[in-house]
Amino acid sequence: DDDGQAYLYFGNPRLWYVLLNDDMISFSGGVQEVPMTVQSFGERRGGPVENRPTSYEEGPWFYKRNDLYYMIYPTGALPEHIAYSTSSGPTGPWTYGGEIQGTGSGFAFTNHPAIIDFRGHSYFFYHTQELPGGSGYKRSVAIEEFTYNQDGSIPSIQKTSEGVTDSVEPLIPYYRVEGETIAWTEGVEVEDCSEGGRNVAHIDDGDYIKVESVDFLSGALSFEASVASSGSGGNIELRLDGEGGELIGSCAVAPTGGWQMWEMVNCDVGDVTGIHDLYLVFTGDGGPLFNLDWYQFTPIDPLPVPGTGGALVGSGGASGGADPGAGGGLVGVGGGTPVATGGTGAGTGGAPPGVGTGGAAPVGSGGDAAVSSGDTDGTTDPEGCACVTSPRSSPTPWSWLLVLGLTVSARLVSRRHRLS
Repeated sequence: DDDGQAYLYFGNPRLWYVLLNDDMISFSGGVQEVPMTVQSFGERRGGPVENRPTSYEEGPWFYKRNDLYYMIYPTGALPEHIAYSTSSGPTGPWTYGGEIQGTGSGFAFTNHPAIIDFRGHSYFFYHTQELPGGSGYKRSVAIEEFTYNQDGSIPSIQKTSEGVTDSVEPLIPYYRVEGETIAWTEGVEVEDCSEGGRNVAHIDDGDYIKVESVDFLSGALSFEASVASSGSGGNIELRLDGEGGELIGSCAVAPTGGWQMWEMVNCDVGDVTGIHDLYLVFTGDGGPLFNLDWYQFTPIDPLPVPGTGGALVGSGGASGGADPGAGGGLVGVGGGTPVATGGTGAGTGGAPPGVGTGGAAPVGSGGDAAVSSGDTDGTTDPEGCACVTSPRSSPTPWSWLLVLGLTVSARLVSRRHRLS
């Protein structure tokens, strides 16, 4: 919060909170239970039941906007709807604000929410089961943009087939781009990476990753990527605006001796300027071929430092996307892509949950606990759902990370969905 205090809210079927210490993994004082009243959390559909006197069910998402604190949560009885409550203080008392989203065709029986306010835009994240093979425990993350009412209340938000179609800003590829920056993909999965964070894995011949709205500015000289392979290796084809689009480069990937033994590969890049959708198309014999951690292009022209007229990255580029002041990588040039177009929930840009909005990173299955600032480690729901968000040890600047606590652990990412 503004005074530096962080809070952790959690609970099913009741709601508790603790005051976190500066280390964000311990707390001071006791565990405080929030009074569950109809005035605070609304009437339960079908009437109250044992241990569930109000509509509140589980999975709180807690954040602050302007001078108002918001608690977003699934409501019962099943199938879950999404509702919210507000307070003038971080620990209540809470006032029920109403339902944000109901249920219907395409929704899972459990639905966990998140809201992020970023650069003048507000985004609502929720679950469906609309991808092939989807179910209540193989849910898709979807996203809709919305506008708060003038009094700060949240309007009813409907599920759409389009989701979010416009990025806040183009992605600048001349800084380190995590491999799991995805608007759409076929075939690949993500896993824990020995270098920290996550990497793309289970890459087979014909799989691809699409990244929308990539701004190549005045052009690129080369491409480099961190890869690992205990398989046959293969190729990373760089194509524009489609799987079979213009080929601007192809990087050969040889076996490295292990799926977590990382080496750099690079290749020249052909003529490309302006904004395009970038497709990383993977080819090779059979599979799995190799793993991908991150990649980066080298610009033809130096990238200016805003407000100085100088240049931070020369034509030689900045290998690895170093932090500002380390000779490479700059927060704020082009702004990155905080929300990959179509709503994957995360790109290499933006701010982490809780930074600037008082937002929270959910833990567990769709957000069984919410932290008011910072990242959280992953947990596994005893019922079998899992969602993992891992803080990166890489030098990627903080302001590049917009993790919707519902991001990165996905196995299948679409324009507006990801299985979790």
